[in-house]
Amino acid sequence: ATESELADWLTKHGTNVVYRRGRYWMATHGGFYQPVHWMARLHTDEIKKPTFWCWGYRATLDDSAGALANAALPVHYFNRLEGFDDSCLSRNKRNNLRTCQENVDIRPVDKLELLVEQGYPLFLSSLAQTGYDRCISRAAYRRKMAKYFDAGFVSVLGGFVEGKLGGYLISTCVGNTAYFDALVVGPPEPPLHIGTGLKYAFLKYWGDRKGPVTEVIDGLHA
Repeated sequence: ATESELADWLTKHGTNVVYRRGRYWMATHGGFYQPVHWMARLHTDEIKKPTFWCWGYRATLDDSAGALANAALPVHYFNRLEGFDDSCLSRNKRNNLRTCQENVDIRPVDKLELLVEQGYPLFLSSLAQTGYDRCISRAAYRRKMAKYFDAGFVSVLGGFVEGKLGGYLISTCVGNTAYFDALVVGPPEPPLHIGTGLKYAFLKYWGDRKGPVTEVIDGLHA
């Protein structure tokens, strides 16, 4: 997607988006803002309070604006996609990947109803394991997932064990950046390392194509 396409998609699905000095900003929590493409590296002339009704905002800066930085954004960042393969992994991760590849079929999830039917129990299981996110009803989960099937720049990649969904990875591509938006896997037994396999498959896909995606963001450090 371009930033404007991403902004249109977010607006369509209820996000408060404003346009200021050539950039699209979205409301996050309680009057705070960040760019819709939050790793866009803004230039000096683009850094401005997005709206009068704004308590604060954050954005990543390009090198020319580095002197204005007053904080750092701690992200999990990878930009060595060209030539990426399993030789880039540690021995332990290679073993985990081999286990996944021997037991898991990784392919796109192209039907919303399949994701709702088999993904919602995985979501509840992951929530019980990690405490991350909040519990929502199946109907709310369906609405949340439906938006990902409404854009050509979102990927829903699934790991199937004996034909049944065992985990999924949702990613969004904007410009030359890919964001891992959600990784949900089922119960840890047996340990098939589906998460490792899903991330590896995504990185390998873009590494083989040599662009346009050149960096992958796996969320903020927490």
